[in-house]
Amino acid sequence: MHLLRPEFRQALMLVCVSGVSNEEAADICECREGTIKSRVNRGKQQLLSILGYPDRHTAFDPRTGPAPNVTPRAHSALLMPASESHVLSVLIT
Repeated sequence: MHLLRPEFRQALMLVCVSGVSNEEAADICECREGTIKSRVNRGKQQLLSILGYPDRHTAFDPRTGPAPNVTPRAHSALLMPASESHVLSVLIT
């Protein structure tokens, strides 16, 4: 998460991890709700890219395991603490 742009990280943490609504996150970040939605989406894409996934559709599926093209860096994400694992699961849903 620390590799993400700060505004993407903040939006992801508020909306995806803390469960804050887009409207509430917009108030906290002092921006428009559409900006929060964009930051969450871009943050998800950036984080998946950092982990070595080309897009959301080739990411880890708990039923079948990692996609065949998953890099070692992304495999290490599967061993992360539960809170970070939750973030990864949010990214692919």
